[in-house]
Amino acid sequence: MELSAGLLRDIGKLYYEANDYNVQLTVGGEDESIEKETFKAHSVILRARSSYFQNLFSNDQIKKDGEWFTFEKQSIHPDVFRLLLDLKEPDMQDLFIPLLLSADEMLLIDLVKYIQSHIIENEQSWLHENFVHIFHVTTTHSTTFSLLANHCSRLICENPSQLFGTPSFIRLGRCSLLTIIKRDDLDLSEVDIWKYLLQWAINQYPSLNSSGDADSWTKKDFMELENRLKDFLPYVRFFQIPGDKLYEFVWPFKKILPKKLKAQLTQFHMMPNTELPPLGISYNLSLRLPKHQIDSLYVTSKHAGMLNAWINKGENGLKNRDKVDFQLLLRGSRDGMDIKTFHDLCDNKGPTFVLVKVLVIETSDSFIFSFANSDTCEQDEYILSRVQNSRYAIRDMSCKLNNIGFGHDLWWFSGSCTQQYYEKKILPPNSGSTFIMDDYEVFQVTNSREEHYVEENESISWTEVKNSKEELSNEQLFNASVKNLAAADTFNESDGSVLNIGEDTKSFKSEDNSLESEVLVL
Repeated sequence: MELSAGLLRDIGKLYYEANDYNVQLTVGGEDESIEKETFKAHSVILRARSSYFQNLFSNDQIKKDGEWFTFEKQSIHPDVFRLLLDLKEPDMQDLFIPLLLSADEMLLIDLVKYIQSHIIENEQSWLHENFVHIFHVTTTHSTTFSLLANHCSRLICENPSQLFGTPSFIRLGRCSLLTIIKRDDLDLSEVDIWKYLLQWAINQYPSLNSSGDADSWTKKDFMELENRLKDFLPYVRFFQIPGDKLYEFVWPFKKILPKKLKAQLTQFHMMPNTELPPLGISYNLSLRLPKHQIDSLYVTSKHAGMLNAWINKGENGLKNRDKVDFQLLLRGSRDGMDIKTFHDLCDNKGPTFVLVKVLVIETSDSFIFSFANSDTCEQDEYILSRVQNSRYAIRDMSCKLNNIGFGHDLWWFSGSCTQQYYEKKILPPNSGSTFIMDDYEVFQVTNSREEHYVEENESISWTEVKNSKEELSNEQLFNASVKNLAAADTFNESDGSVLNIGEDTKSFKSEDNSLESEVLVL
């Protein structure tokens, strides 16, 4: 949504140059520390641009004193009202939320849409820094903020660490949290969702018994916990929690679960071949399907989401509108660790994969990176290094040295990592420049703008739930149904994994002109 530049310019001239104002608006004063301020405006512009003022004028709720209409609004800060009255593009980040709230109160619908679009498109860093607060405001205040609320919801589902586990998480409102728990694409295991819900409920005011031992809880404690979580329980996929995790983290609080649910959970895990009757209460049995999935032994869907952002030139996972799909082409431990297998399985796989028999490949879009062995994607747990000298970005020395790599910065078959043509060294500090490759994976990367969300009424049968039990216990529930998978190359070094990826689309020929392909090197 864009405001017309011509409209802004013309109205701005009226505000600064006209001498026929007929409205005096006094705002501020609700807080004693903020002085009131009076503005002049045109009634015709206020009527035309705001249904709020249109209603006030039509119902004679704005008093007329001589030649002037007078209006007072204590709840709006003068700085915010000045921006509203100017109808200029907001340029003060600390006023974005007050401006959004005030524009909504004044029924300036176009401006509300414009501010939301401006934040999404141009204020990624500010959005990241104030993420939890923005999500809370947009999901609890007004349905007119749905554009920004839905954007935040998608980001949380793709990268839950932006909300879950943050200091602000326990202060999140019930409505906001429920919005996320209902989603089928939330990229958290079901047992982690349960643990976060417990943390949130226990820390609401007044806080409950914080003891980790539920045996010390009183009947009153359990009753209060049940009251705080009753709206969330139908959206927890209890049947997707492995039996050992269910016993360890859910069963100590089983007193808050409906009797029929407890009985069927017990039957589900103790008598897997018994057909269970429908639940008396509508519990969600559909599988959660994260947007970014990866058929990898070494990285998770969280890493896949980060890879998606890096491929789209985003650094913090916030700006990744173009979804990419990944298809596993090769796994060294499964298909072979030699260069011939690498070429046999990865050549000629499409225009997004570059891998040919040349000495040097020039590209400006390659990058290499490393992840620690961790389920999280915090900034101190990965190293991202983009190419600086594109002439030596990708090097294939298969014929002469039986090796292939990215500059001198990563030769994965020989296990060498010397920073030269990329921004930084990707091995951990003080780890030297060599490593032993334990395994590696190659994925084809393809663009896909299609968003995958499970429909709210989509569910699976009891038989499908039962058949998935073994996969659930191994935390591989979704691998069997994945059609488009995620991307990375993996190389282990002690307790870490070194990975790399490139994204240029070009055709190259080998020195003897025997091979030409359009594939992406991983």
